[in-house]
Amino acid sequence: MERGIPDDSYFEVVFNDGSKVTEMETSWSLFSHKKVVDYMGNQKMCFVSDVQIKSIQIFLNGLQTKIEVPFGVEVYQFMRSERLVAKDNDESKVIGRGIGLIKNDEIIEERYIDAVENQVKGVRK
Repeated sequence: MERGIPDDSYFEVVFNDGSKVTEMETSWSLFSHKKVVDYMGNQKMCFVSDVQIKSIQIFLNGLQTKIEVPFGVEVYQFMRSERLVAKDNDESKVIGRGIGLIKNDEIIEERYIDAVENQVKGVRK
């Protein structure tokens, strides 16, 4: 858990030129920027890739999900964690990981690995 997240939790990206990168090799923050987008009538801040991605796959707790990214569509990924703060105890735990697609500043698809319920969930517009 050197990166602050479980070793079995990571992303794998395939760029349009066919090259691949995983979270063990780089950080998402090195090639993304913050962007506020529409999510079912609400605003959501996402960390959106600066480069065109062909596909993105995420892994967590033995589960995985993958999205093929159409040309011109933006992609983001995120982590969810919960924090327990008690006397003499302050610990964080990853409870999920997700990826999604943005078109015209609106989220059109999102997939989420829920580590609490141990399942992959998703929504598509």
